[in-house]
Amino acid sequence: MILITLVIAGWGLFGFEYYISHNKENYYGKIYHRQAPPFVLAGHNGEKLRLDRFRDKIVLIAWGYTNCPDICPLTLGMLNRVMDDLGDRSGDVQVLFITVDPERDTEERLRSYIPYFNKNFIGLTGTREEIQQLAR
Repeated sequence: MILITLVIAGWGLFGFEYYISHNKENYYGKIYHRQAPPFVLAGHNGEKLRLDRFRDKIVLIAWGYTNCPDICPLTLGMLNRVMDDLGDRSGDVQVLFITVDPERDTEERLRSYIPYFNKNFIGLTGTREEIQQLAR
């Protein structure tokens, strides 16, 4: 009886893991339909960027970190596909990737990471306090 239970549990776990691994591209994270507060953070190209700089665009903010093994790169890849699908209208949209690991995700690290997904995406970092305040 115990062996049968273990086999059924094992197959259930295998099925769940198989389902999750084949449906990661359908993960879109949590979507907030509200205006972001004004902020100033360091861009990956070394300049301070204010949110109001993008007042004439739709701004999509992705939170993550460069050492993230799965959801962060999947999300940035999905956002790149969205930009491709928008074609000429992609100029009306700005993707900002805000790190949640500012100690490791320096401007230099973001500069080598972000353009891999899309050269128009902007990576942002700041102090731990700045990131936490913005996240609230």
